[in-house]
Order: sequence, then structure tokens, then C-alpha cells
Amino acid sequence: WNPLENLQVSIEGYYKYLFNRFYYNIDRGESMNDDMEILVHSDGIGHVAGADLLLHRHQGRYWDGYLSYTFSWVRLYNPDGDGNSTVSYPSGAPAEGWYYPDYHRFHNLNLILGFRPAPGININARFSFASGAPEREPGEITAYEVDLGDGTIIDRYARTTVYNDTRRTDFSIPLDLRISVSNYYKNSKIKWEHYFAVENLLVLVYSPKTISQFDSFSGEEIPGGDQADFSIGFPLPSFGFKMSY
Repeated sequence: WNPLENLQVSIEGYYKYLFNRFYYNIDRGESMNDDMEILVHSDGIGHVAGADLLLHRHQGRYWDGYLSYTFSWVRLYNPDGDGNSTVSYPSGAPAEGWYYPDYHRFHNLNLILGFRPAPGININARFSFASGAPEREPGEITAYEVDLGDGTIIDRYARTTVYNDTRRTDFSIPLDLRISVSNYYKNSKIKWEHYFAVENLLVLVYSPKTISQFDSFSGEEIPGGDQADFSIGFPLPSFGFKMSY
């Protein structure tokens, strides 16, 4: 048994210069009574560079799978609106200067393994590592008055956030596992399969954090509102039966 048999290695690098990139911003005017205006532009520029490493083992008797790693670097610039305090970018980009887009992550690692200890038995695992995405710098939670229209004034709470070039959310490490047993019905080409799977096995020991959420009516932080993902807080099991021809 040779674990390096049918192993394929691939390394790639790339660079792209972006020009005439579309983006939009919002001009909120000088006062609260001014109408907001959405401005669309096509003069955005940017740089994109990265490298990919792939180790792939083709299907063998006992195991197969692949390991991939991606490094990416993305910097964008929106020329319009520089220095104008009434213009803002909904995506969280700064009003001037180069920035990382909100989807950017420096490192991404993916590992998928398939193991077959015996004919008809398959154990598949999928593990991913993704470094943190850009996160805005939160300000203080402040109160402001709201007139309900009948003379009643209540306090509401808000918080401003600003772009930060170095702040990032926590990394993400989802792990999924699937076990299946399959075979063919006797004297036929119909295949049956029973499977059991569990998603996000590591959620019980690690959950990425981000800016905590708060109640806009009380100003108090929401318990568990600092989670960077939207999982239900524990591994999600599933099971089923499949037939194929």
C-alpha cells in the first residue's frame, strides 16, 4: 500500500488589476431633512493577487481526497467621495483610501477525505479553516430621542462603526462527518445507501466572535450576540436513505 500513489500536486499564482470597477455610495446631504441620493460610479480600481496549492489523491482502494490552501490579497479604491463627509459607502468601505472588501480573507484551507475500510462502507470528512474577515471598529452605544407623533418621546439606542484596516473577526473551523453503508440489490443495477451525517462538529468547543449586538430599545448587549456565524449552537445531525440506478 503506497499512500503517495495517484497523488497530484498543483501550485498556481495570479495577479489582476481591476479598472472601471462599479461601486455606489450614498450622499445623505447636509441635514437630516435632505433626501438621500444614491450615486453609481464606474471608476473604481483595485489589485487582486493570490496563490493556490492543491494536493489531490485520486480514488484508491482505501482512501482519496484533497487538501487545498489559498492565500489571497485584495485591495480596492473608490475615487469618488474622497473628503466629502456627507458621502458614505453601505459596504463599510472608507470614504477615502485603499481598503479590504468585507468578503476578504487572507487564508483558506480545505481538507476533504474519503475512507473505505471495507467494500460498501464510506467515511467522509470535510474540514475547513478560514481566517477572519474585515470587521468595523465599533463606537460607543449612545441614546437619542424619538417622537412617536402623539407627544410621546422615547429613548432609542444606536452605535456607529468605522472602517478599520487591521481589525478582523475570529477564524472559522467547520468540520463535517458522513458515514454511509451501500450495496446493490441482488441481480439488479439499483443501488441503495443508508447514511448518517453530522455538520459543524467543532461548534461545541469553538465559535468565532465578532462585534456584539445590542437591543436598540434598552441599549443592553444581547446574550450570544457576539457570534460571527449563524449556527444553532450544537452539531446538526442528519440521516437518510438513497436509491440510485
